[in-house]
Amino acid sequence: AEPDGGGVVRAGPGGGRRAGRGLRAAVRRRRDRSGEEAGPGRRGPRPVPDEDGGRRPGDSGAYVCEAAQWILDPEGVWERIALRTMDLGTLTVQPLADTMTVATTPRGEVSLLAESPLSLTCEVGGVGAWSRTALQVQWMRRAGEGAGRVMEVARLSPDGVVTWGDDTSRGAGGAVEKVGEGRYSLRLFSAYPTDAGVYLCVVSVYAGNPSPGPATPPTVTRRSEGVSVRLQTKEVSVSTVAEIPPGPLLKRGSTVSVLCNVSVTTGGPFRVEVQWLMRREAPAGGAEGAEPLEVEEGGATRPLAALTHDGLARFYGNGSEVSVERLAAGCYRLRIHAAQPEDQGLYGCLAQVWAQDPGGAWRSTGARAESDRVRVYLYSRATDLLLIPLVVGVSSALFVGVFIVATVTCCFMNRLARQRSQK
Repeated sequence: AEPDGGGVVRAGPGGGRRAGRGLRAAVRRRRDRSGEEAGPGRRGPRPVPDEDGGRRPGDSGAYVCEAAQWILDPEGVWERIALRTMDLGTLTVQPLADTMTVATTPRGEVSLLAESPLSLTCEVGGVGAWSRTALQVQWMRRAGEGAGRVMEVARLSPDGVVTWGDDTSRGAGGAVEKVGEGRYSLRLFSAYPTDAGVYLCVVSVYAGNPSPGPATPPTVTRRSEGVSVRLQTKEVSVSTVAEIPPGPLLKRGSTVSVLCNVSVTTGGPFRVEVQWLMRREAPAGGAEGAEPLEVEEGGATRPLAALTHDGLARFYGNGSEVSVERLAAGCYRLRIHAAQPEDQGLYGCLAQVWAQDPGGAWRSTGARAESDRVRVYLYSRATDLLLIPLVVGVSSALFVGVFIVATVTCCFMNRLARQRSQK
């Protein structure tokens, strides 16, 4: 049997030329050809087979089987003497985009305790022949329920290579693997508050291409419905107080210290990350102890410096030289060296608690506290206070001296003029 033009498969009249007659059978789509059949010696152009050997939507239609008997006349021409037709049925080939399904289990919402393992499964169906199809599976996470930024958690490429997305440190604390035909799992061995969000499974199918290249476009891409993952954090309480230690009056050029006292109540090992915030006070600024400071993009409040949970100091630029240090457990200090008038304002601190997971890595617990603000005001130095009287005194002396000289000169000139007129 061999294909004829228009998708017809024919069986030739084997041995019929010697016997003077032959039998020919053909399977065809009814909608593609008329009832007239070509002779056994006439063949149409052969169609190009599909690359994957599979069916395409264009193969849909009603198929029939035709059997014809031919005879070779004395002139050497084949003549058909009998024809029988049988309906085989109707074939419907649906597009992959209509049959493919992607779902994530469990569905709906998952609630876990922090540091518990998280396991999600992506189920893919309606793809067809798996042996001739390659799949790429991506796990995405959206931070909130709304239309927030979607981040890639992990990816399983068609060649089986797993890459981790925005958080590369997850490679040692999770796994992505194929657990069955059309089933792919994402496992986080220990989930943390930062892992909370809406998880999606995005599947790209390369139909008929078991080994696609990096630049090969997918045949179709589908994503699952989101599953919301909520993590209940362990009981962690934190409070913080900012203060200026007692001492001499702060003046221009002095070293200003702002202390941040942090109190944490939790179980297990923890570390604290402290950030100092500064806002220049408006002319009619509020009183000390008003509402906590908050970091606002483009606003007056800005981060000044930070001491991370792993002991690293970060500085965000202030003009004056600053330093941070940990004085004791729960006590942190910011120092502004050679303070200038532009360093005056309201200062506060923000404390965040980090906990250690079973694998030894440090993760943010999400617990944080902001202190009330304290005012830093620089008094004038003694030299600054003497400068004004000195300037006023010198100016007054010069004015008086000039006035006396001008008066004496004027009187002398008038007297001299009178003496000349008398002569």
